[in-house]
Amino acid sequence: MALADPMAAWAYKQGYRKASLMTFDQVGGLEAADLFAAAFLKQGGSIVQEQHPPFPNNPDFGPYLAQLDQSADVMFTFEPGIDGLRFAQQFQNYTGAKKPRVLDMAGVVTDPSNLSQLKDAAVGIVGAQIADYTASSPDYQAMAKAWKAKYPDRPLSANAINAYASAQILAAVFQKVNGNVEDKQGLLNALYGIDVTTVRGPFKLDSNHEPIQNSYIYDTVKEQDGSIGYKNLESVPMVPQNGSFTFQQLQKLKPGTNKGKWPGFTKTQLDQLIGS
Repeated sequence: MALADPMAAWAYKQGYRKASLMTFDQVGGLEAADLFAAAFLKQGGSIVQEQHPPFPNNPDFGPYLAQLDQSADVMFTFEPGIDGLRFAQQFQNYTGAKKPRVLDMAGVVTDPSNLSQLKDAAVGIVGAQIADYTASSPDYQAMAKAWKAKYPDRPLSANAINAYASAQILAAVFQKVNGNVEDKQGLLNALYGIDVTTVRGPFKLDSNHEPIQNSYIYDTVKEQDGSIGYKNLESVPMVPQNGSFTFQQLQKLKPGTNKGKWPGFTKTQLDQLIGS
């Protein structure tokens, strides 16, 4: 929910009211679809279509795009790896009467490592990430500069940013225990009480030891020099892992188990399912 909830809220604020879901047909994809659908319904939107292509290595998204519901304002996607590249490349050639805005869950399609292959096919796709590729903080800029010096031909991907932030969190924990990692309970206490700023922004854990951190909504744009980059649309501060839902509500939702339920499902039905 830390990404699905802010993305659903952003989409609704833009005036988007009808969403089509296209996520891969395994647990991770079905969970993403359920989380976004619930969050979008909670905002007041509706789900008009749900499609789940096979995964991994689906070569052809054409049959799914050909059936795209023309009433959809947005298409929520979660298509990692080569499937995401193929989806975006084929969506570029979609010739339907209406082209919905693509919402890229976790930025798996529009990751910096994919832009050189996608090129203009990435432009206009809106992503949600816990990393801000446009960050201006000294920490982030120093990391980006060091990365470019060591890997001049490799873009700074979300995986690299997240790994660096994780190392910062661990370093802060080790400092709190003065390096005494043999004290396991002391180490855990230091981790549970962590409150640190990383290259992704502030980070801490809630009472269930789940992360609370910023979420970022960005647009994928063409820069003046012709390269493909990012424009930050919204920074959502300190989003809990369960978003605007309670843990009890998510337990009742059972993400990943609601395949095929969402088209025509109402907010009233959602409230009955998870409690208002």
